[in-house]
Amino acid sequence: MLRTEGVNVIEISVGSTPTSRYWRDVRGATEIRPGTYVYGDANQVHLGSQSVDGCVFVAIATVISTPEATRAVVDAGSKALSIDLRVPGVDSLGTVLDHPALQLERLSEEHGVLTADGATR
Repeated sequence: MLRTEGVNVIEISVGSTPTSRYWRDVRGATEIRPGTYVYGDANQVHLGSQSVDGCVFVAIATVISTPEATRAVVDAGSKALSIDLRVPGVDSLGTVLDHPALQLERLSEEHGVLTADGATR
């Protein structure tokens, strides 16, 4: 449309991690901006654009307190984990591998709070 109006378009930039595999299908694309594509993250796993095995980084945290049967405090907070909101419809701030019922409910700088309905110690 720009070209039909006489605007000289030199660069066509496309991108997002979920669509990065399709950039060659965009006629005239000169660059891509794939975001977290090279690292992978929980957002991309939930979107289905990457697998957990394709993620480069994983944070390992230790449970340091279980003040209630349905709540645990871990020693990883916003300095170690991203505070970026996940994809729409996902309520947790993170993923606990092999424990899908756990939710990373909130983060402070140094700690995270995991919750699970009906969990036992």
